[in-house]
Amino acid sequence: MVPSVSGCGLVVADRAVPRAPDGPRAPDGQGRTRRRDAVGVVAAWSETRSGTQERATVRYEHFRDGEVLSERFAADLARTGISLSPPVPGVYLGSSDIGNVSTRVPAIHPFVAIMDADGSDHTPEFAEAAASGRAREVLVAVTEAPACAAADVLLSGERRAQAWVRHRAARTG
Repeated sequence: MVPSVSGCGLVVADRAVPRAPDGPRAPDGQGRTRRRDAVGVVAAWSETRSGTQERATVRYEHFRDGEVLSERFAADLARTGISLSPPVPGVYLGSSDIGNVSTRVPAIHPFVAIMDADGSDHTPEFAEAAASGRAREVLVAVTEAPACAAADVLLSGERRAQAWVRHRAARTG
């Protein structure tokens, strides 16, 4: 599957995977209804487990990096030969959704390049790069690394506690 870029639909036709007929863009709208209902179930479960209740707002919050998660992700990604550079201070990338989520729970939002530094997304060159062998290698690596990082954090009570301590310190500090 070739990812679309920010919903703009840059997809290379011969590599595209058809969407499920009952997915969020289903012609009858049922996919959206099922997705909305599923989000409600997850939200209710989260409220019960965490003891907190969050409501959607129209405000935008800048992304806050979950350092413990990012460190694990970077280490797991490095095993594949891909190294990450630290984010540029003061540059806030990512969607408002992950920004808002990251102020409430430890989160990561890594950007991994499939082009050289002078390349830009939302271009025909990016669409071509998205269908390249490099993109395929990066895609495999960046799907494995967060899974490994998540397993590590979920299986290590110490690391999980450390993630929350650092998250709360950043939120209040």
